[in-house]
Amino acid sequence: MRILIFLVLVIPGYVLGQNSTKFEIETRSGYEYNIFRDYPNNTGNDDQEDPGIKSGFFQYSKFQFDWKKKVELHQFGIKAGAEFDYFPTVNNANRFKPAISLNYTAKTGKYTSLIAKSKFSIYRTRKGAAEEVIGGIPSPYRKLDLSLGYKFRPIKYNKTLIEASYINKTYDPFNERQYKYNSLEMKVRSTQRFKKKDKSSSYLTMEYEFQRRQSKNSFTGYPDEAFFDEPEFDEFEEEEGEEGEFEEDEEAVSEEDFFDSEDLFREGLWLYHNLKLEYTFRTSSTLKWKTGLVLSQRTDKQEELYGYRQIRPFVELAFKDKKIELKWKTSAVFRQYTDLTADQNDNILLRQTYLRSSIRAAYQVKEPFFLTFKAALVNRSRNMPSGRNSRFLPYTNGEVSVGVRVVF
Repeated sequence: MRILIFLVLVIPGYVLGQNSTKFEIETRSGYEYNIFRDYPNNTGNDDQEDPGIKSGFFQYSKFQFDWKKKVELHQFGIKAGAEFDYFPTVNNANRFKPAISLNYTAKTGKYTSLIAKSKFSIYRTRKGAAEEVIGGIPSPYRKLDLSLGYKFRPIKYNKTLIEASYINKTYDPFNERQYKYNSLEMKVRSTQRFKKKDKSSSYLTMEYEFQRRQSKNSFTGYPDEAFFDEPEFDEFEEEEGEEGEFEEDEEAVSEEDFFDSEDLFREGLWLYHNLKLEYTFRTSSTLKWKTGLVLSQRTDKQEELYGYRQIRPFVELAFKDKKIELKWKTSAVFRQYTDLTADQNDNILLRQTYLRSSIRAAYQVKEPFFLTFKAALVNRSRNMPSGRNSRFLPYTNGEVSVGVRVVF
């Protein structure tokens, strides 16, 4: 009888004590300039609104649920949520993105673990639902991401991850056409911690990623203005790094977008190589700096047309104490295509430049309420004369918003 009472009282407490649950709700009101990231088409009259630009106020809403459970050497996790941008005056700009991810970690040794992840996301927008051209945001899609990784410590103060992934992304049909692809990826990431006596640690991360992306029914011809651009939604990604570090925001990923062409279907095959070098250091227990460089190359195996090489330097600053959270991120992309040209005589290769910068801030008024602020800017330019072609047109997009976040 005593054993039964012990089991009834102790075991439930042990099991429940291993659970971790987090709810987050956020809403922000703001204004976005050039919602569809279109090229300016001003007639020259300063008193007249640019007909090539659509801007407006929006209401952003986010819900996220994060649950983790640890049982001895096993940890299970579920993260689910949704984001919604509502534009009262520009209905075809509304964006909705639900997502759910499942994670499993098995500790196989003192410094080794096996990691399995799956994520399914849906992106809904009215692009593709009407005949008018909306160039700046991708067509609606659904995306499945499966990965399996192995984490180990080859040397002291080191953490290395080897991960293989499979991605399937399918866009909604539009005018009896559809674009989808399958991607196989392999990633190796190694982080070395440099522990200093009486000082905060610093980290050096090196990462190599290879992707083989193939589509069975993409299109010939030239893509629309949003080619390779991905919407910059907040991602529901797992936190990385040591306990107590800031949550990592995934950088917007460049991917093939909807091909706007009347030509016949064709197979597409792209190979990606990405090499990343990143250094993170702390000047105090609340302030963290991060800087790095990403070298990328894409090869178009079918058409030998859309291959490129690019460099992306970046810098981040994160501050967090009991009341204030602040994160500033800036990156630049210098991309040169290997075959596409920018001039009439095909003598100069096409070059694109992206500049992305954002700042996020939160102030805890009273637990669990935070006042939040976000400002972001994206600028794309090219060396191609504006009058020559409608491909890869330059644009500027910006937004600013304030709101409230509740975490419990």
